[in-house]
Amino acid sequence: MLDRVLKDNYKYVQCCLLCLIDGILEIVPTIFQTVAQELSSLVKTESGEMPHLQASEFDRYMSEQ
Repeated sequence: MLDRVLKDNYKYVQCCLLCLIDGILEIVPTIFQTVAQELSSLVKTESGEMPHLQASEFDRYMSEQ
């Protein structure tokens, strides 16, 4: 499907698709880094019980918006 859309004659569609791909490629590493940090902090907890989850950076960012 992606190949078919890229071969489309409509330059607007091609431009929008490429912008979407760029945006996704930009945000995915940040998402993985945040998930890795949160999992790392959960693993480091000493107690055998499920720790009380604190607000993540994402939660703080979203509450400021």
